[in-house]
Amino acid sequence: TVGAILLEIINNRVIQAAALAWAIAQGIKVEEFARSFPGIGTVKAKVIVKALDIPDGRRVSGLGYMQRPRLVTFIKNNMTAKEDGQ
Repeated sequence: TVGAILLEIINNRVIQAAALAWAIAQGIKVEEFARSFPGIGTVKAKVIVKALDIPDGRRVSGLGYMQRPRLVTFIKNNMTAKEDGQ
C-alpha cells in the first residue's frame, strides 16, 4: 500500500532512487513523495517541486526521464547528513 512505502521511506530504509522505481510509488504525487523523506516538510517539498518545474499534482509516474534523477538529487541535498545515512 501507499502507506507501507511511505513508512519504509520515513524510517529511512529505502534510498531515494530505489523508491522512485517501486510500482506503488508511481501513484504518489511528487510533493507527497518528497515529504515522505526525513527532513523534508511541506515547504521544502514545494520548493523542490517548483525548482524542478513540476506541475502541481503531478504523480511520480508522470515524471520525465530528466526529472527523476534531478528529484533524487534535490531530495538528497535537502536532507541532513544524519538523515540520509552519511
